[in-house]
Amino acid sequence: MQRLIIWSALGLFLVQTHAQEQSPLVQGEDGFVIWEAEDFDRNPDELWIVDVDREGASGETSMLIPNGAGGNENNTQLQYDIIFNKTGTHIIWYRAGADSGKDDSFWLHLDGERPPNRATGNQASMTGFSGAVFEWNSMAQDGGGQMTFDIDEPGLHTIAVARREDGAYIDKFIITTDSSFNPDNFGEFGPPSTPREGEEVESNNQVEITLNPLDTEGVENTSVTLIGDAMITPEDALMVLQWQRKVGDEFIDLSGQTGTTFTISPVTLDWDKVVVRLNVTTIGASAVSQEAIISVIPETDPPKALRAQGNAIQQRVFVTFSEPLSVDSAEMAENYKITSTEGGTEVVSALLLGNSRTVLLETSEMVVGAKYTVSLNNIADTAATPNILNGGQVKFYSLGYILPQTEEGLIVFEAESYDVNTDDLWVENFSRGTPSGGVSMVLPNGAGGNEGSQLLYDVEFIYTDTHIVWYRASGDSGNDDSSWFLLDGARPANRVDGNQASMSGFSGKSDFVWLSDPQDGPSPYTIEIDEPGLYTIALARREDGSFFDKFVITDNFDFNPNDFGPMGPPETREGSPALPEVTLITPVDGEEFESGEVISFEVEIGESDREIMRVQYFAGEELVAESTKKPFSSEWIAVEGGEHELRAAVIDDVNDLAVTEHVFINVFNDEPIQITGLDLDGTGTNLIMEWQGGIGPYTLQKAASLNASVWEDVDIDVVESPLTLPIEGAIGFFRIVAP
Repeated sequence: MQRLIIWSALGLFLVQTHAQEQSPLVQGEDGFVIWEAEDFDRNPDELWIVDVDREGASGETSMLIPNGAGGNENNTQLQYDIIFNKTGTHIIWYRAGADSGKDDSFWLHLDGERPPNRATGNQASMTGFSGAVFEWNSMAQDGGGQMTFDIDEPGLHTIAVARREDGAYIDKFIITTDSSFNPDNFGEFGPPSTPREGEEVESNNQVEITLNPLDTEGVENTSVTLIGDAMITPEDALMVLQWQRKVGDEFIDLSGQTGTTFTISPVTLDWDKVVVRLNVTTIGASAVSQEAIISVIPETDPPKALRAQGNAIQQRVFVTFSEPLSVDSAEMAENYKITSTEGGTEVVSALLLGNSRTVLLETSEMVVGAKYTVSLNNIADTAATPNILNGGQVKFYSLGYILPQTEEGLIVFEAESYDVNTDDLWVENFSRGTPSGGVSMVLPNGAGGNEGSQLLYDVEFIYTDTHIVWYRASGDSGNDDSSWFLLDGARPANRVDGNQASMSGFSGKSDFVWLSDPQDGPSPYTIEIDEPGLYTIALARREDGSFFDKFVITDNFDFNPNDFGPMGPPETREGSPALPEVTLITPVDGEEFESGEVISFEVEIGESDREIMRVQYFAGEELVAESTKKPFSSEWIAVEGGEHELRAAVIDDVNDLAVTEHVFINVFNDEPIQITGLDLDGTGTNLIMEWQGGIGPYTLQKAASLNASVWEDVDIDVVESPLTLPIEGAIGFFRIVAP
């Protein structure tokens, strides 16, 4: 039986299908299945209807659940039969539209139910198209990342899109095994539909390997990357790149490795002498690259302890290492001994966290402000032949509660240093990225909650007026990248409208980044403090799945936490000695040097209870010099011409940093300026002057003769070569000079 219902502003005027008799769709050798939404196999309760009024649909037709139509997830479905030829992880893209956030989602079903990897919460909810006429997305409402599902066995399966919110329009689908694929690269409507079973495939596609991977060598537990590429004709045809590993006499696909690069991290000895290649497929054609051999050099260096951080209130210490550790050695409490001049503390337990590089030590009571030393023995890495750390040491200050704002205007605290967790929906996370204190805070996807789900921090301001809020955060997607900032229970007075109080900007960041970026309005994220005193700051749920690690509040617009390294400045908490004032004495701001001249660095370090161990000197983000001996002076040689932004970082024995203000210097090339071109432009009214050599700023000068003793500056901006000079009034001799 066939019945068609096409929805129009003029009413129901045509009858369409309840079930269409047709062969199933077939996944191609390239892993793609592409079809129009209206090309369904079954529409059980007929509540999905064909729409021809919404402009912009592929084929001028889409499918719609009208608002108020009713229905449910189990019966209100569009079902599509597909023969899958590949197993493993698949990605589904959907071209959809919705008028508002109340119409912008539907469920994904595989063989009659939500996919097993998306059974909880809203992980099977396909969303992201609120306010769009039609656009491509592959976005799970919960869980972040692309909308994926797994095929365990090849053969016939049923994919369904099921009602979640009425008012949702769906136009077209793409299923692929290529995680790097993006339909927007193939025009507004994406690639054309793929055939059903029994339909003939016509293709003139051709593929050619343009870059072969090379034999690659790497040290165990580091990483190696292979690169390959291919070209397809015609250019707009679908092409899939798939890295393969040789097993016996056959090559097998490496799951998820579908780009031009293939990275193994960490590379283990299991990869030694492994042969890989790049396999390229398209409809009707394929090609393979030359084979490349991976060689792995056994690691021989033991792990190093990089940093320790202690919390006297929670009685725990985080120790971070240079590389992944073996679980057995890392979790033996007797491998750690913590001592200080105030007396030792017992290590009650040791837990290796999810990144395999950080160990959480639960301890007995610690003294706030005491400097402790962690002694490490029998700590092994994960090398095939383990390397053992014996006699290692790392130091930390045991910290207490958040201190009032410092004289420098700083308040710095970890996200986990909250005073109140209002409904306990925010939880600690030990596996995400590289958190500053070994732990971050997240309200997990699907946990529920609302703006009342808050972490509260009591902080004391001693300065008034404008302050800047920096946050170190991470999120998988645009559905996981914001939280509200509240001040004394409300959005800050200067951020009450729209999303001005939303801290955002970290979509797609798998590790933590520093930001000061409100969702609405200009950056940085500012707040106003009218009176000095105690305030309550709240981190409030806006989107679940948003990870927060650390906060900095400052009244200095020039402050940047990245100057202190990726973790930012140390916390301003009880027990943390004040950082010394540090000044870059030489070179001075604005100083000029000749190319090739050695530049001397010198710092002045103010009084402090901290033990300074080394000073590092940076040009931009590049470390250019370092000293480990007092007075910590150093030199920079082979300096290239141009302007350089310099700073120094002073590092103590617990690896905390104090930084100098930035200074700018200019280094000039000794290459003379030479005029290389002098021509009229097409209008004949301007002279085009070209030159090479020297370093700006440049100046145009004029004289009555070449031998003139005095040349006058011409009032014209000279940025770089070439220079356009109006002929009118240009009488005499001209030259370009630089400092």
